[in-house]
Amino acid sequence: MGSDHPGEASDPPGASEALPTLEDEADFLDEQWALAHARAAGVLRRHFPEARGVPAPRSGIEGARERLAAAAERGDPALAWGLAAAELDRADLQEADEPTLVRLVAATIELQGDPGGDPEEDSAVMAIEFADWLSTISHLLLEGPGADADASALAERALADGGPAADGDFDLLAYGFELVVPLWQLVGVLDEERRLTELGAWLLPRAACRAWDSDFDDPDTHQPRYARARGWVRPRDLTDDDPEGEAGEEPSGGTLPLRDGRVVELSALFGRVVATHRLTDEEVGHEALALDPDLPHFRWVDREDLPLEEGGTVGVRYRHDGETSFTVGLVGPAGWLGDAEPGDLVALRLTDGRLAVETVAEADLDTARGEDTVERLAETYVALGASNVAGGPLDLPELLLEAVGADPDLLDRPQPPLGELCDAAGVDLDGDWDWDDRSDLRGYQDALYGEDHPDERELIAREVHGLDEERLAAWHEVRGAIETVRVHGVGALEDRSLVRLGAQLAEPEVAPAVVDDILGSGRGDVESLDALAAVVAPHTTRTGAAACAFLRARCAEHDGRDAEAEGHVEAALTAAGTYGPALLDAAWHAEDRGHAARAARLLRDGGVRDDDAQLVRVTAWAAPAPRRAAGRNEPCPCGSGRKFKKCCGGGGSPPLERRAAWLLDKAAEFAQRPRQRPSGIPLAEACAGDAADSSRLMSAVRGSLVAELALFEGGLLERFLARRGEFLPLDERDLARRWLDSPRRLIDPVAGPADGKAVLRDAQSGEEFDALWSFDEPAPTGDEAACARLLDTGNGHLVGRGVVRVPSDERSRAASVLASDPDALDLALWVGSLVTSAPVTVDGDPMIRCRATYRVPEPAAAGEALSAHFEEAEPGTWLGRTHVHGASWRSGTITLDGDRALIETLSEARQEHVQAAFLRAVPAATSIDEWRRSADQVGRD
Repeated sequence: MGSDHPGEASDPPGASEALPTLEDEADFLDEQWALAHARAAGVLRRHFPEARGVPAPRSGIEGARERLAAAAERGDPALAWGLAAAELDRADLQEADEPTLVRLVAATIELQGDPGGDPEEDSAVMAIEFADWLSTISHLLLEGPGADADASALAERALADGGPAADGDFDLLAYGFELVVPLWQLVGVLDEERRLTELGAWLLPRAACRAWDSDFDDPDTHQPRYARARGWVRPRDLTDDDPEGEAGEEPSGGTLPLRDGRVVELSALFGRVVATHRLTDEEVGHEALALDPDLPHFRWVDREDLPLEEGGTVGVRYRHDGETSFTVGLVGPAGWLGDAEPGDLVALRLTDGRLAVETVAEADLDTARGEDTVERLAETYVALGASNVAGGPLDLPELLLEAVGADPDLLDRPQPPLGELCDAAGVDLDGDWDWDDRSDLRGYQDALYGEDHPDERELIAREVHGLDEERLAAWHEVRGAIETVRVHGVGALEDRSLVRLGAQLAEPEVAPAVVDDILGSGRGDVESLDALAAVVAPHTTRTGAAACAFLRARCAEHDGRDAEAEGHVEAALTAAGTYGPALLDAAWHAEDRGHAARAARLLRDGGVRDDDAQLVRVTAWAAPAPRRAAGRNEPCPCGSGRKFKKCCGGGGSPPLERRAAWLLDKAAEFAQRPRQRPSGIPLAEACAGDAADSSRLMSAVRGSLVAELALFEGGLLERFLARRGEFLPLDERDLARRWLDSPRRLIDPVAGPADGKAVLRDAQSGEEFDALWSFDEPAPTGDEAACARLLDTGNGHLVGRGVVRVPSDERSRAASVLASDPDALDLALWVGSLVTSAPVTVDGDPMIRCRATYRVPEPAAAGEALSAHFEEAEPGTWLGRTHVHGASWRSGTITLDGDRALIETLSEARQEHVQAAFLRAVPAATSIDEWRRSADQVGRD
């Protein structure tokens, strides 16, 4: 409550601050009110997504119309007050439809006209602030129809989410609500016993949003964007040519705190910046500008659909092809750079939400101002101690933020490019981390390769999960809460925060995006995520509870507690049977149990496409096997080789030899789950050959070979049996155990493959096999051989996934590779060498397998140090990471076995980085041996 006295107006947020000038006061107050109202409406929209877009209960509307007509006839004072407050008259009640009812209720929340009542009573209603309304309405909606809505109960809810109540707050609120309740009963918000009705649950959020200039149901309504920096940039400071502070809408980039505690709205701050950039050949050719080192602030403005002054839009996106790569760049339509040529200077400025791009001559640069800017950058760098807030080296975006935050006019005219200014200032943005100042450095792996890459993580949330601005804000808030839990525990979260977080998680795709970021980014804090989900669940809606259960399921799966994970998935579907992410996970569990029909139904309910690989697969297994006339003792038409009566003619599940292919699919699906997926990263990189070519890299990632290598040579099949064995039918579990020692072979086709069958000969032993060739795998042609795995089916063999065609001139080397007892990575390196004679990593470095072994004197202490500085993938294994193509890629592995530490990477550059980092974390370690092997050396040493 902003006031303890009915006659006093409450203060809007921020109004207690000293305003710059008296002439700015009205504009500033209006802005603060509008911003606060927009935020309040946004909270309702995010908290109750399942209530949006639903029709009003018709019976409630009819009843309200009858009550209002009767009240008008008898001159009810509550109705007269409401009509005046809503600026309506009795004629408007003749067709009292949904908008009219919403307008009447909205007027109780925010008066539109003078109700003409007793001044003390009107002031009591006006003293109910928007925060009180927000808390009251949120709690009513959470409790649902039937909730007690007596004036005292409403006052209790209003104070439930606030701080300590001032003396008299409760009585004042109860007095104000008592004046509102009679009108709410006439409209149908409350019943005769003052309990919330179904119509009331429909009306209240819509009325509140209307009162706050928003639309609860409009899917395109987002929080308004303000071209103001909160807390320090006043309206008169916004632009030189806009002294009244009425600038148009600027692109939103959110807010960030400065080191001195001020909070700035980024779009307003960087709307003053004129950035210059010298074009390169690649940028002109691709019409995309790299952000570093001259344009780092575009990371913090809209990433898509930023209007150009000359028409069209640009956006911050990842750009890559086989020849050049911008980690992140500003990409626009054809011709957006005009006639600019390599070497030309362009100036970019945001004006009224539009990006102006123009070519500037060297002579037009304000070099004198540039000299001042150099001094200011140097001063800022020194003042910040050359380090970021995490204790690591200062990066360019933060330096620019702090420098412009201190002087908003610093870059308001064309000067030399920012990168050149930083060089002149002697600013070192590539320094080492200060280990003495920060021993518990989470995310150390990011320091090895640059920034913490928040933009890449956010871009994945936007593009992979399709999060819009509103849901992206929810994603950020949930991630922040996870960090709060990690540092301070769940007790640090207030009840109102839990309600809000539950609403954020209920937003479509937010929970899956959180899972991918936390459990799949290398920063996985499973314990904190699980604890947060558990504590939020009781404070949210059914959809929010389902999202929390889904998060807990993924945490349990990540820790290897698969049965518990399945239980959480079922709990999610009990809470909200249409919750998509849980439906998809339930389908996974059902498929492993052999329940193909249920898995197909769950996938369809989850909204997957008709051509989804898993849906196609389980649909095929759910369908009865095609039958044609055959005698009971004749060979089964399915081709299994068994008698019809013991195969498809016997009913029940298909025979094991037919289900072997399905079993292999189940294992491959397991290898692609988030917990196992990192195991395939180095294999995909090696198999791609030229991993710097994103198309080849993605082809390798999606191909069957990587999963097959990870399962067999990589050991995931053994993990699959340990984790999923209890889900599998018993005969499938036994069959999978027999596959554990199945090697790859060099084989020649004798007959086929045709109609899913082939006769194959082992090129080394000469042994022949009848095999099922049931996958969409390439068949060797001409003189080619195949490198493949033959798997026992119990009544024959199955050609495994990931068939590699071997040219005749590679047969000898293939035989040598297979005879050398290769591990998964050696096989992947060999495959990559078939693709290109000079394999490179995603970083573009020559692909060389590097290993180093160290002795550590105190293994327990070393393990703690490694956990503090690296991502712990699993007990005894830590990962370093590199960031390329907008994704986090595993750059190296550290394995601790007793007093021996093994470091392994795929390039010499990575090896040097990871080894240096390892020795910083464990300085007492001593080297035992090292070796390095290129792809063409596999099988030859």
